[in-house]
Amino acid sequence: MKIKGKKEALLEGIQSAQITSPKTTLPILSNILMSAEEENELTVIATDLELSIKTKFEIEVLEKGSICVPLKKLIEIIRELVDKEDVLIEVEENNRVVISSKDSIFHLFGLPKEDFPLFPEYSQEKSFNLSSTLLKEMIRKTIFATAMDEIRYVLNGVFFIVKENECRMVATDGHRLAVIKKTLPGTIGEEQEIIVPTKALTEVNRIIPEEQNVQISIDKNKIVFQINNLIIVSRLIEGKFPDYKKVIPQDQDKTLKINTQQLISTSRRVSLMTTDFLKFNICKNKLKLFSTSELGDAKEELDVNFSGGDIEICFNPKYLMDILKNIEDEEIVILLKTPSTAGIVQPLEEKEGEEYLCVLMPVRT
Repeated sequence: MKIKGKKEALLEGIQSAQITSPKTTLPILSNILMSAEEENELTVIATDLELSIKTKFEIEVLEKGSICVPLKKLIEIIRELVDKEDVLIEVEENNRVVISSKDSIFHLFGLPKEDFPLFPEYSQEKSFNLSSTLLKEMIRKTIFATAMDEIRYVLNGVFFIVKENECRMVATDGHRLAVIKKTLPGTIGEEQEIIVPTKALTEVNRIIPEEQNVQISIDKNKIVFQINNLIIVSRLIEGKFPDYKKVIPQDQDKTLKINTQQLISTSRRVSLMTTDFLKFNICKNKLKLFSTSELGDAKEELDVNFSGGDIEICFNPKYLMDILKNIEDEEIVILLKTPSTAGIVQPLEEKEGEEYLCVLMPVRT
């Protein structure tokens, strides 16, 4: 194999197939498979056996062939080459890879393509299309609430439901829950309920560009995201996702309306003195925030719009901030009932075709 391309194009193409935190139980999984079997096109594949990414991009193919190359070292080398210069990658005998550009020459030990796992097969019979912008927004607004739980493994992913003209994502780690529902312009088709691993959605959110059409296919225990020449295949999480609707309180009688950015900045300041809990004391139209630790304490007061009886409730500051920073709306509403029952955080006004809310469990002190 012998290929040539500009540093920036080569780096961008290879990085788009990079799995951020691959499992490296098998040495071959730290490699990518580079195949230049077509005219002026390089195919790059990465996998950790649960998640596989394949991408194709234009490059000058001087000699056809394939080779497995250590991904991390390849990226490090290309990244340090001189900008806007041609990079030549050539495979010599015994899978020795020569990378050269201007006055720099590197040698890497590669592996034969036969050592690399096969890219998973899949069917696109059950497919539907989503806007990449909408998909990325739904991922961003839920993925922060997923768990890393060895026992309740189903919580290590996002519950993804498609039905008629609705698309819904739900995530929870037992301390908080995020739910978003989008109404789509067309009908998706057959109802599907799956659990997509957090890792797969993280890579989808990282790689796919905005304002593109994403074809999503669900095939038995796999989900496939395809956008132009990029294909991401992930295994699904098996098991039954908890009945999340039971977690959403229905009888909250206290309503706090507040400017989102004002609450973010105030919470950030006051929580400097704690990592355990942030105390909300709400009385009439005043919100008093308190924090305390062995280092000292902090407090700040805000004017708010509040209805219902006075209440004092504590929240984990990190969980609260995770929710707040994913709400772009100018104002939010927090629905409460008692100091020991969960609060609901949601935008003050719903966007057309969108329902979004987060449930946050209080901290008992």
